[in-house]
Amino acid sequence: MIYNKIYFIKIIFIYNIKKPDYPSPPPPISPSSPPPSLPATWNCSDTCDDFASDGICDDGGPGSRFSVCDLGVDCADCGPRDLYAPSPPNIPEHWLCDNTCYHPQDNICDDGGPRSQYQFCKYGTDCSDCGIRFPYP
Repeated sequence: MIYNKIYFIKIIFIYNIKKPDYPSPPPPISPSSPPPSLPATWNCSDTCDDFASDGICDDGGPGSRFSVCDLGVDCADCGPRDLYAPSPPNIPEHWLCDNTCYHPQDNICDDGGPRSQYQFCKYGTDCSDCGIRFPYP
């Protein structure tokens, strides 16, 4: 019985200890203004079928790893895209230059030609990293 009284007194004592004065919480953050809208020539949506928001840019634009969907429809991975960006320089007839390589626009030439670090792609398919290629005879 004495044990119960001591235990009860300890509980009352613990609950009656003055709690430290904590500062008041900061006021709630006011909602921020919405981000500015994109210019009319830009596109940013995530409608790239199975490839949107997968952590890999798949729209074939600058910095893209793949070109499996339209420009600007993998926004979570690629960011907004200018649909009317300047076109690449004119390529002489029969010269090779496209970005259909598995790793285009990664600042590493992967087509196996001169100045290439790797041979992951078909010759002339990593134009943004390797430049315009003259076809082999």
